Amino acid sequence: MYVVDRNNNIIQKFNSNGNLKDAFGGQGIGNGQLQSPSGIAVDTSGRIYIADTDNNRIEVFTQFNKPPVVVSESHQRTVTEGDVVFLNVSKSYDPDGDKIFFLWKQIEGPEVELDNPKADSPLFKAPDVTTDRKLTFEITVKDERNAEVLSLVTVIDKPIIHINTINQSLNPNSINSNPKIQNINSSLYDQINHDIDGGKSLFASLYDFCSLPLIHVACNVDINTLPPKYNLDNIKDQSNNAKYALVIYKNIPTQLRELNFKQANLNLTNCLFTLSSKTQIQLHSLLESQGVNIVQDIANTMKVRDIVQDIIYDFVKVGRINEQLGIKPDPLLNKCGY
Repeated sequence: MYVVDRNNNIIQKFNSNGNLKDAFGGQGIGNGQLQSPSGIAVDTSGRIYIADTDNNRIEVFTQFNKPPVVVSESHQRTVTEGDVVFLNVSKSYDPDGDKIFFLWKQIEGPEVELDNPKADSPLFKAPDVTTDRKLTFEITVKDERNAEVLSLVTVIDKPIIHINTINQSLNPNSINSNPKIQNINSSLYDQINHDIDGGKSLFASLYDFCSLPLIHVACNVDINTLPPKYNLDNIKDQSNNAKYALVIYKNIPTQLRELNFKQANLNLTNCLFTLSSKTQIQLHSLLESQGVNIVQDIANTMKVRDIVQDIIYDFVKVGRINEQLGIKPDPLLNKCGY
């Protein structure tokens, strides 16, 4: 989104989250300079037309639209028939800050059905096979100005090798269906990811706002202690790991898969505990700014309270699962990079 700042004779560019990404222009009569700009238009090729009012002209600026960058969890991985498989490119991004869109297409191997071909992390069930088979997927990532990039993700599907064992109770692959785990809805982890995305936008906006001259004092918060983006991405990774482990267990409930899910849920709990504590402290500091109503107005507009409260609720929900399964969280065990 572009904004004409007439008083300062500049054009400002914001991304879809409302963060300032670029500014150009400046007062003057030379090329690229402006005098009281009053209007703007952008064509399909990305050219920007500015009504340069006091210079009695239309200025044309060109911009290069960089294509998105595809970041895949793994370009090749190995699974076993019957597994629920995630194709994860959720860390992909656009260098210009544009919104990006995804489209998956299978181009090789036994046909499978993706649950959502337009998602950044669709899943499918690995088909039954008698020998190793290669499944190849093409992912197209496109930005809102139609710049796109293609990448391939390969999955090697292996058949299950059945091993006879005398003592099934000691076999980590023996069936052990825990009804408490079977009743857990995997959509909880989707909600956590949604709330974490809201937190990423929130903290980025707070950082930009509280970095402004004079405002940083009024904010009464140390912006350098706001949870940085990569830590929040790590929490999403833990959430995806827990969801993946849950789906895998529900598909074939073995003892080993039950342990994997419990550990993944424990790691996520520790991450959310730390984040909940930090966000509550930041919320306190921000909203207790003395005599600065504008800060509270901005905080309310950003729905700071709601987003922080959602993250705290997520921590409580995951904690209840641990209680039901008899898992005792260890605050000293933390894999989120804090």
